Amino acid sequence: MPGKRRSIHVDGVAHSMPIPMGSLVGNVLFSSGIAGTDPATGAIPDDIEQQCDFAFANMKTLVENAGGTVEDIGAVKIHMKDRGQREAMNKSWVKSFPEAESRPARHVMETNLGGNMQIQLEITAVIG
Repeated sequence: MPGKRRSIHVDGVAHSMPIPMGSLVGNVLFSSGIAGTDPATGAIPDDIEQQCDFAFANMKTLVENAGGTVEDIGAVKIHMKDRGQREAMNKSWVKSFPEAESRPARHVMETNLGGNMQIQLEITAVIG
């Protein structure tokens, strides 16, 4: 009998370690780091705006692959190499969550991300 935890993946976006993109436990989805990887190429673009767009698109795909929608996301932690680039991130944030009165909780922190990675998301969602 399988356990109540299920790994969730995003095609074209994977960690180099044996880590799933997300873990669904019951109806709660916990993500690993969601990078701004282009799922068509598997590469992280150098441009911060592209990385932000891809990160939020990958977030949406992850939640949908777990059976939910972005409306199910309750919290987003945003790791940025340079918090001074928040304007680029905020553009993707507002595109993803256009209703000002219906946005998830958010925390932005400056983090030493590897390589050319400039942003990484981490979410918790309650599906359904």
